[in-house]
Amino acid sequence: MARTATIYRVEDASRAERFGIEPQILGGATGVWKRLRRGLPGLYSRGWEGWLAGDGWKMQLSTWRQLLPSSRGAVDSIQVDVDGDGDPLPLLLELCLDQGWSLFDDETGCFVDLDDPAGMSWNGEPMPAPPPPRTLAMMLVPEALRREFSRREIVLLDLDGPPALDEDGPIHRFPLGHADDVREHLHAVMPPLRWFGRRGRAAVDGTRIDVYLRSSGLIDTLRISISGPDADDWLRRLCEPMGWSALEPALGDFPYLHETATELPPMELPSNVIALRPR
Repeated sequence: MARTATIYRVEDASRAERFGIEPQILGGATGVWKRLRRGLPGLYSRGWEGWLAGDGWKMQLSTWRQLLPSSRGAVDSIQVDVDGDGDPLPLLLELCLDQGWSLFDDETGCFVDLDDPAGMSWNGEPMPAPPPPRTLAMMLVPEALRREFSRREIVLLDLDGPPALDEDGPIHRFPLGHADDVREHLHAVMPPLRWFGRRGRAAVDGTRIDVYLRSSGLIDTLRISISGPDADDWLRRLCEPMGWSALEPALGDFPYLHETATELPPMELPSNVIALRPR
């Protein structure tokens, strides 16, 4: 299970939810990492990234300044990516309370109540957590607009036929392509995308996308996170030229389903095509 959150410092979380997040500086990169290591014993860091493993989970942290990685100079946000079924939330809550920081739930698009985090979308329960309490900001902002605030986890696939999400078993698909070709395509359709090793990030007019792409080999599926008012348009731009589709696992739905995924492929495929569906 993959989960994401972001650590900010804001004056008023409710106001930030309603009018947009304008993060204050957390501190210089060196000082921020010292505070993180004190609050997260066992944390290993290098440059702008750090790693920590716990009971059934592993966490990756990265420091940013104005949507760019920050290993020197000021830091205005800390991205937290967690894998596994364990629950690191109590550790993050204690860290934020000690440092006077705020924890933003990227799944729901709202700040976590550090004193009562029951509404956190990944609070360690085996089943999805209940929705967070409706704050005044959430009541004033339409649901359609709230979707723009939340960071959506998307999986890009090249389906080899109509998807059957209501059935057990894998989603049948073709590989997306080799890593170099996938990276070249991402750069061609999204010039603002900037790469920092295997991680790419683009932000334009309030819409943001984060990509993690390994450096070599065949890419089966690609997990990205995206938020903002033009998110669906960006997904279409990414998928349409390549015949890909975009799955949003949290909703069990496809915000973009390519027309090639509406019919089963022929039984005989070209010799240069690899199918992952048993024949």
